[in-house]
Amino acid sequence: MGVRGWRLRYLGVFLLSAATLMFQVSYTRVLSVALWHHFVWMVVSIALLGYAVSGVLLTVLPGLREMDLDRAMTTLTVAFSVSIPLSHAALNIVPFDPSRLSWDRLQLLYVAVYYVIFSIPFVLSGLVVTLAIEKSGERVNRLYFSNLTGSALGSFLVLFSFGSLTGSGVVVLSAILAGVSALAFTGLRNRTARVVGCWVVVLLVLLPFSSSLLPIQISPYKNLMAALRYPGARLIDTRWNAFSRVDIVESGLVRHAPGLSLKYEGEIPRQIGIIVDGDDLKAITEYDGDPSSLTFTEALPASLPYRLRVRPRVLVVNAGGGLDVLTALHHGSAKITAVEANSIIVESMRGDYAEFSGAVYLDEMVEVVVAESRSFVRTSADEYDIIVLPMVHGASASSTGIYALSENYLFTVESFVEFMGRLSDDGVLCVTTWLLPPPREDVRITSLAISALEAMGVTDPSGHIAAIRSWGTITNLIGRSPLSVEDTAEIREFCKEMGFDIVHLPDVEPSEVNVYNVFPEPFYYNLIHEMLNAEDREGFYESYLYEIGPTTDERPYFSNFYRWDRLLETYESLERRWQPLVEGGFLVPLALIQALILSLAIVVLPLWGRI
Repeated sequence: MGVRGWRLRYLGVFLLSAATLMFQVSYTRVLSVALWHHFVWMVVSIALLGYAVSGVLLTVLPGLREMDLDRAMTTLTVAFSVSIPLSHAALNIVPFDPSRLSWDRLQLLYVAVYYVIFSIPFVLSGLVVTLAIEKSGERVNRLYFSNLTGSALGSFLVLFSFGSLTGSGVVVLSAILAGVSALAFTGLRNRTARVVGCWVVVLLVLLPFSSSLLPIQISPYKNLMAALRYPGARLIDTRWNAFSRVDIVESGLVRHAPGLSLKYEGEIPRQIGIIVDGDDLKAITEYDGDPSSLTFTEALPASLPYRLRVRPRVLVVNAGGGLDVLTALHHGSAKITAVEANSIIVESMRGDYAEFSGAVYLDEMVEVVVAESRSFVRTSADEYDIIVLPMVHGASASSTGIYALSENYLFTVESFVEFMGRLSDDGVLCVTTWLLPPPREDVRITSLAISALEAMGVTDPSGHIAAIRSWGTITNLIGRSPLSVEDTAEIREFCKEMGFDIVHLPDVEPSEVNVYNVFPEPFYYNLIHEMLNAEDREGFYESYLYEIGPTTDERPYFSNFYRWDRLLETYESLERRWQPLVEGGFLVPLALIQALILSLAIVVLPLWGRI
């Protein structure tokens, strides 16, 4: 083949590589929405498995090497282009859902089916690239260059494609790129080129309708699907960017007032849900400018720091739909900085839902910053009297352990040190988490606080920490300086007014705890008291049934509480339910074993007779 022919091959490999990486990276987003984002490791492992299988096929089927190169690459690339939407459609049909692993044994089979179906496009792509490399001879350097630059372009294009195309649209776009790649392999001159061109045109026509033709099947156990099952619920809007899908829903499920005092007898304003990646539920609260409509915020445990500081400067982290911002406004804060990483949420609050939310994100007292919160804190020179961290995730997700494999860099020792470094001398860090008996996530906040304070040179962390408990939440206040006598008196008064239980104060007495929302024993007080006073704190963490020691940036798995050496005891503590264990940290070994079996079956065994 002449120079022109090889240039078209370089172009074909370039576009094929771009399509392959675009499909692979886009599917990390698709799986984040359909399942949960920590299952994206499946995409990487499946892609590698597909490339391994392509090498096996070329070994056991030597006839593939004897085919005309351009015809083989054209046929395989067209098959690759067709397999992308077909595999996406097939995966939507396979009823794999990790939430059902504990009672549905077929789920393990469905994981294998996922591996097989999703690997097919990568097998085909790998065959094309391998054949091209084998036949390139001294041109192999140029071919590698085309392969690597195409892969880089495909990964880069994903960043700009989701906003206008959605998840299914990016999948179809990768199929279009693959079709154009096949056109390059045809040499653009024969009848095959016209057939391939027609296929590309069909994909281009279907591209605007890809979301409806190839919808993403979302787990019925995610908050979005649960919200839409309520009578009268409706999906108002859906928008995508490179790292999230944001749905706006109106539903009876949306009633977000974490830990609201049982003594509160008033109304809660109407709320609209903002759901990120189908599960992370935030709420936009209706506000008409009348301060009395926000009276309910006074009955939230998160209002505690405003009882201790007058006209504070407040930083709200991951502000979402603005409930914590409204709480800060209602309590007369002098200045509020709301940091939110997702620009879609901020644009929605400033645009379509500004009137509904009382234009809280346009209020002159509120500075809204679109940024990752830790990056913002590192570059900001401001000090704050109150810093409010978000709840980790929903109560249902906390109880199942589904986020055990998820990194969370907000809840690490280094993160707490950075945020507390931005507090004024008498400033406080406020963290509210869901109550999770037996104690795990809720008390891990205390271990983080202790380690962060000690890292800052504090010798007696107990004097800096207060914790109160509602019927369903625990709120921790962590002071940069020791809490004063006036602070502890105000906390006692607040708990008495609202019917909240004291868990820890620097001068708390055992008779003051477990008064309103009564447990058989004061579990949380006992555990935190022992944690704060343990001579060997690391030994105390090791002796506890769950992993509650502080997480770090090197091991940021805040919601992973399960321990291999305490497996049977954990099983008993969970009332003999395997679901949280399988959904949590023990899913990876199960998937690894299955991947090894598949690798043996489709990679090693076919080559066994040739070794």
